[in-house]
Parts: sequence; structure tokens; C-alpha cells
Amino acid sequence: MQFIGKNAKLLAALLVILVTANVGFQFYSHKTTALTPWKGGGFGMYTEPHADSRTVWLEMRSGGELAQMRLYPENEIIANWQDGISLKGGQFLQSITDKAAKLRYYPTIKDADEIITLASRTAWLDDLTGGVQPKVGNAFLPYDMRIVIYENVQDMYAQKVTRRIVFETQMGGQ
Repeated sequence: MQFIGKNAKLLAALLVILVTANVGFQFYSHKTTALTPWKGGGFGMYTEPHADSRTVWLEMRSGGELAQMRLYPENEIIANWQDGISLKGGQFLQSITDKAAKLRYYPTIKDADEIITLASRTAWLDDLTGGVQPKVGNAFLPYDMRIVIYENVQDMYAQKVTRRIVFETQMGGQ
């Protein structure tokens, strides 16, 4: 305790310098990184949206048409479809949505390709594809599919919430 008493002014000055440096770094980071704007006081002034708030979409092209389907959070049509088909078919659909849920954290081309490969083995319902039909057969080809991960962010300039692409890839990372 004698050390603190003897050096109280030095320690107080050091604390002020430390806090000032942290605030300065936060202001610098706000302009140079993907962090969102000011969130309040303390050392947590800036935050990034949590991966739980991300949505995973599967896009399928056929001719000039584009079908977009949300894989995660699982939409009601997929959930009802899983419940109404065989156990094996339901498990297959569940594996696609489970992989999509995991893809929100540290998405990679390899993991996205795995989802696309599984999705290309599925004859999707018209309700999910908006009536867009595959070019050949009942299922879309892997190279006609794309995975996109979005997250909602607050646009401070427009004063509204916008959707930002976090990750996107086609089969093979094209």
C-alpha cells in the first residue's frame, strides 16, 4: 500500500493516459474497421453485430430468373415440409439448415460448397423457389446456386437499418 500512496499522482496520470489512449483507439477503429458507430460509454463504445443476427440465403438461377430462399433462420415452409416427409428426407433438409446455421460464424467457401452440393440434390418446392424452375430435371445445378449471408446494420447517415452482405460465393468460390 505504501507504493500506491507514494506514487498516487503518477498512477492517476497513468490511468488518465490509458483511458485517453483507449478512447482515441476506439475513435480510430470506428473509421477504419467494420465496427458500427457509437454505442455508449465505457470501454465497450463500439460493437459489431453478433453472428446470431445474420441470415443465410440460397439463390438459384434459371434462365433470367432468380429464386431466393432463406435457409437460416429456417422459414416456415421448410419447417412444414420437413414435418410432412419421410424421416430420412426430413433429416436431409435439417442437415442443410443446420449447416446454414453454422455458416453464420466464420463462413468459408468449403462450407458453402457443401451446402450448395446438398441443395443441388433437392427438388425444391415451388413455394420456396417462387415458381422458378431448374433448367434441367427437378433440381438446380450446383453452378446455378449461390450462398449469401446478410446482416442488418444501422446506417447512421440514412437513419435506417440496412442489409449488408457479409459473405457470398458460388460453387467453387466463383
